Amino acid sequence: MSNTEKTSGPVKLIDDLINGFLTGKLDGRHIALIFVVGFALLSMYLSNREKTTPRNPEVEAAEIQFGTRPSTSEFDGSVRPVKEYILQTAKNPDSVVFEEWSKVFYDKKSGWVVRVTYRGQNSFGGNTREMNWFVIRNGAVVEVKQGDYYKRDYGSE
Repeated sequence: MSNTEKTSGPVKLIDDLINGFLTGKLDGRHIALIFVVGFALLSMYLSNREKTTPRNPEVEAAEIQFGTRPSTSEFDGSVRPVKEYILQTAKNPDSVVFEEWSKVFYDKKSGWVVRVTYRGQNSFGGNTREMNWFVIRNGAVVEVKQGDYYKRDYGSE
C-alpha cells in the first residue's frame, strides 16, 4: 500500500494538491481547494490585522511622557485602571454602578484623563453619585479631580 492510499480526508486532499502541482495535473477539486484555502487565509488576515491609523505626533509625545493611551472596553467604554481604582477605594465596591464614561483625552500638563459618572454606597449607607476626572500616567490612576475641573477644555460630552 502506498502513502497516498493510507491517507484520507483533508490530508488526502492536500496530498493530492501537492501531487497535482508536481505533476502539472490539476483538476476541478484542486482549483476549488486552492480557492477555499485562499479565501480562508484572506478572511483570517483581514479579521486579525490591526486597524492602524496615522500616528499623531502629539499623541506619540504624550505616550513617551505619560505611557500608552489607556484603552477603553468595547463592551461598556470603561477604562480598566480607573474602574479598578474606583472599586478598590469604594466603601462598598459591590454597590458601585458605572453610569457614563467619557473618551480618553490627553492633557499636556496632567496626562491621560477620563471622566466617569458612577454611584455607590457611602460610609453611612446612603447612595451617592459622583462625577470625577481621573488622571492616568503609565497605566495607573495618579490623581482624581472634581467633575467640572476639565469642563473648560473637554466639555461635558
